[in-house]
Amino acid sequence: MFEHIYAKFKGNKQACDANYLPYFERVAVTFPTNEQMVADSGQNLKNKLKDILVQHKIRK
Repeated sequence: MFEHIYAKFKGNKQACDANYLPYFERVAVTFPTNEQMVADSGQNLKNKLKDILVQHKIRK
């Protein structure tokens, strides 16, 4: 899943809720390619499997 949150404001920045302030420092990014999302998913899966193996003390 791809998620990137950013925001822009007009007017008094101090009038905004403090929860929104970090979003103002971010900028728009391009949507990742299918290849990049597949690679990222593979890395996430690898890390989760590694954690499961470590939890169950299964080693090479």
